[in-house]
Amino acid sequence: MHGSRDPNLTAQLPRTSIPAQVRSLVWGTRLRRTPHVPSVGSHGHIHTTRVGKKPSVLNLTPGMEGNEEERNTTRARDQGRPNGLFQGCMDAIKTGHRVGQTLRTAMLTAGLLTDRRCYAELLAQFYVCTVALEDRLAGLKGTGSAAKLAASIPVVGFKAGYEADLRHLLGDRAIGTELEENWRTKVASLTTGTAARYISRIEIADDEELIAAVFILWGPLMIGGGAAIRPRVQKAFGEGATNVFDSVIGPGRSELRRAFINAFDSVLDVGNASATGFDSVYTARYTRILAATAEFMTLNNELMLSVKQSPWWSRYISAGCAFAVAVIGYVGLQHN
Repeated sequence: MHGSRDPNLTAQLPRTSIPAQVRSLVWGTRLRRTPHVPSVGSHGHIHTTRVGKKPSVLNLTPGMEGNEEERNTTRARDQGRPNGLFQGCMDAIKTGHRVGQTLRTAMLTAGLLTDRRCYAELLAQFYVCTVALEDRLAGLKGTGSAAKLAASIPVVGFKAGYEADLRHLLGDRAIGTELEENWRTKVASLTTGTAARYISRIEIADDEELIAAVFILWGPLMIGGGAAIRPRVQKAFGEGATNVFDSVIGPGRSELRRAFINAFDSVLDVGNASATGFDSVYTARYTRILAATAEFMTLNNELMLSVKQSPWWSRYISAGCAFAVAVIGYVGLQHN
């Protein structure tokens, strides 16, 4: 299928045969795309510079559900302070977030919530990365801007919620010590190379980069679609698989979102801001956070691409390509 394409709704995937395209979406071939380097102007406005030659691309256009989520994302973005850090981070991930929405919707369409192994595998990737982040934050012992940021957000992290969900999904009716060994061993076996690389990146992250990691790993639950997807997860796997959402749903959700946004907008010292621009130290830190935010957004998308499980019913489809068939049916693949 040929036609024009909105570059803002395009995942930068190389032009290949359709089977290779599907493998890159489903079984973890890394995305190759022309990188964008974010920078900040004197008044905090973001600019992106395309580096290198524009590749051939495939158009992955979200459906109606994705469009509604995009509107919700824009509304959340606009709640931040004009030219503040929250709006800057939202703008820095705009393209990556749209790619992520498309990948997530494709995975749901392909059967993510029809097999607990598939869902547990994806959950495990974000769990191990979140553990790495929260362990780093705890190790800061209240010093630095990232620790200040985490302390100003009224949640205690998401590690425990992920663990409860994975215990439910992977426990196989074991109890006590056997249960703990069972699900933890399975998480270790499910952890992909991409997740290991993400963990290594967090382990060496500096203060600005940890701020970006909080935005990317906590943000989807704090201001994203956690409340919307929880009922679907509960229907598929039971309430025991929804613990990670517990602290971000129900009464007070709007206040929690506001606290998250305010935390980012107040974490950096503006310094000697004036009508002509921000303090140079603020601008330098702001720019570093935006660059790291875009980097971690890319890693989030690569986590989704790294999973290998397919639904139990895929064995009944020729060559076991259930995910491929569903993704082809959902995504409009367009060549240049």
